[in-house]
Amino acid sequence: MATSVLAPERAPEDPPSPPAWTTALRILGMVLVAVGVVIVLFIVYLLFWTDREYAADQAVLTRQWDEVILPEAAVESGPTSTSDVANIPPQTEALPASTGSSGDATATSDTSDTGTGIAVPGDPGGSYALLWFERDGQFVVDDEINAVVEGVTLDFLARGPGHYPETSPPGGEGTFAVAGHRTTYGHPFHNLDLLEPGDEIHVVDLDGRHWIYDFVELRAVAPTDVWVVDPDPLNREITHGITLTTCHPKYSAAQRLVAFGELRVGDAATAAGADE
Repeated sequence: MATSVLAPERAPEDPPSPPAWTTALRILGMVLVAVGVVIVLFIVYLLFWTDREYAADQAVLTRQWDEVILPEAAVESGPTSTSDVANIPPQTEALPASTGSSGDATATSDTSDTGTGIAVPGDPGGSYALLWFERDGQFVVDDEINAVVEGVTLDFLARGPGHYPETSPPGGEGTFAVAGHRTTYGHPFHNLDLLEPGDEIHVVDLDGRHWIYDFVELRAVAPTDVWVVDPDPLNREITHGITLTTCHPKYSAAQRLVAFGELRVGDAATAAGADE
């Protein structure tokens, strides 16, 4: 009988090690996924959560108006809440130059009595004014009345539009200048580009005085163009103006979108008050 000879069993060979570059790619892919998740979460925070923070800060600021500032303001209409400020008759005379002018930081931020019984605080980040936009009696740009804070640092602008401290107070000679976010933190100036000739920019100051500025012009400028907050930035002999600045285009800080306006006083303001 034939005898079969069995071949000895061969030990299984270990699989070949993958090239080093595939391991590096795998690690890189995991890192990129993690970075992508962080970026998405940051975008969600900027576009949604900052709006919640802004709303909470605005609630605190407007509560100060409702509980402290407006009840003490000597106005005929006797507003009881922020939503009633539109009923305050507009001013028919601009503030005298001695009350505060562009470039006079002391005049715009001291705590001396302004003559109507309410001291204007100079607290950075504190309540400074109320601001909204109207077209034919309806809100434009934003559906809310925004509380303006004193100062334009990033922390302050997260609470609301900010008054450039070196510029004039509302109704003052020179330029009353305000900066505001366009796409985050409540985006109060998100639709600033929708302003049209004839639109009104309304401001109520800490004394309860209602100022109306007529929109004049929009311009896109470089971030370094600080001339936009000069006393007469358009060289049109506007003695009492307003300048509003925000980022441009939306979701970018490459430029600044700037809205200019001129204070309405005299018969025009009287007529506006009669119409309300």
